[in-house]
Amino acid sequence: MPSAMGRRESHHRRFAPLLLALSLAWLAPAAVAATTTFAPPGEHLSVLAPPNPTAKDTEESGTQIREWTAEDDGLFYLVQHGVHPGTVFQATQLDADLKDFVGGTGCTITAQRTTTVPGPDGPLAALRIAFTMPNGAPGEGLWTIMGDEAFGAVILDMSRAGRQGPMDAFVDSLRIVK
Repeated sequence: MPSAMGRRESHHRRFAPLLLALSLAWLAPAAVAATTTFAPPGEHLSVLAPPNPTAKDTEESGTQIREWTAEDDGLFYLVQHGVHPGTVFQATQLDADLKDFVGGTGCTITAQRTTTVPGPDGPLAALRIAFTMPNGAPGEGLWTIMGDEAFGAVILDMSRAGRQGPMDAFVDSLRIVK
């Protein structure tokens, strides 16, 4: 007959895998949102985003803007495509877009760098930012231009959980296509 100590050791060995699994689940970051390749016909862009985003069309200062938004697992996704016929955007437009974004959202820029985005004929100039919203929610954004078109991808972690991986994956997936 096993001693009380032996029964206790057996009991702990039996539940150790369960306790380990529960501990790992508790320590793990929140689940990553389900994304798929989003490439709306005729919009010249491709990005990993939740399926079936909501589309909205607006016009601002002669620029036709189509944007798509989605929310999944505490993350807010925004994809933009703007067209201003007859205008050839210059790289300085990216700074103006950033200024408009900050003014419109009240966010604080925490990091900013120029980079490139894959385009149909080679790399395109782009601006990458990290920001914090007034409520403390962190976000990432990327804007690029091609001729008379401007493109953007912005993601916000509304849960404030600091899930850098999903934010980077979304922003880094933006591609401009023909």
